[in-house]
Amino acid sequence: MRLTEEQTRKKLIDPILDRVGWKIGGHYVKEEVNPVKSKFKTKEYIGREAGIEKGVDRFIDYLLLDEDRSPIAIIESKKTSIDVEKGDIQARTYRNDIEKQIGIKIPIFLTNGHTWYYVDDLDRRRQILLPFNQKDLHRIISLMNKRKDPSNVKINPKKSEIGKEDDNLEVSFVPMADISEHNIHFKSKETRRIKEVYKGYTYFREGDILLAKVTPCFENGKSGICKNLKNRIGFGSSEYHVLRPTKNIFPELIYYVISSEAFIKLGEKQLTGTGGLRRLPKYFVDNFKIPLPPIPLQQKFSEIVEQVEKMKENVKKTKQGSEELFNSLTQKAFRGEL
Repeated sequence: MRLTEEQTRKKLIDPILDRVGWKIGGHYVKEEVNPVKSKFKTKEYIGREAGIEKGVDRFIDYLLLDEDRSPIAIIESKKTSIDVEKGDIQARTYRNDIEKQIGIKIPIFLTNGHTWYYVDDLDRRRQILLPFNQKDLHRIISLMNKRKDPSNVKINPKKSEIGKEDDNLEVSFVPMADISEHNIHFKSKETRRIKEVYKGYTYFREGDILLAKVTPCFENGKSGICKNLKNRIGFGSSEYHVLRPTKNIFPELIYYVISSEAFIKLGEKQLTGTGGLRRLPKYFVDNFKIPLPPIPLQQKFSEIVEQVEKMKENVKKTKQGSEELFNSLTQKAFRGEL
């Protein structure tokens, strides 16, 4: 027998919520909450009892609250005969309403009573057996709040920083072709004078991270840390975003986040423009939250990265040496010199 959405909630979803500790009708579960008219900062939740303004109001099926009655998750429900993923767009709309007021993206649960999905604040979706309890969601929200303050990373610093430099000063020039895919470092092969590149090119400095913002370079993972720049200054393609770390965050950590599959997949959904060239908007990079571990842990991570990169370079040299030896022996064999 097919169940309506109301029957699905009463017969399937409510008992599951009760099982994991969410008491329907209790202090921490609110049903049919209006995200447009509710005041989430002051914890004033408006339901259907306040009336419905057609074309304006919308309602969250379940709003889960922390012990202080602040919102910590949304549940969007569908009847059993409907694919659970159909509620995804609705739930994200509700979450955006809440984010505008409290500044964070709370988790989302999607369900039709049989299947459950969890969507985190980075929009990563995965299937789960049961919704999380209040303690687990509190821990998740706490971890989200400890992620990076946008002030820890400066996006696209201004060229005016080098306004006092000599126009004839030689600096590194880095075209897109010099940036490798999924390789933390790159070699700057060219130098130019500041006056030749100041207009029309992107400015960066030693220690900055370059991120390709245009298709298909972004999807292919073109990014890298600026190292050994001529006079510690560089210019390059206008299709870079430049990320500059502060003393609170190491460049290696930033690099591995922006080159991760999760970052790239999320970025693909935000690309703007039509036709062949689409670009990653600055606001996406500016608002992306990077985990911020303690400095000693970042230092250890940086040291491990350096060791791994040295190993990769040694393997590359060994492979190159083996290929050169093979080619030399092959040529000698053809000449009958072996």
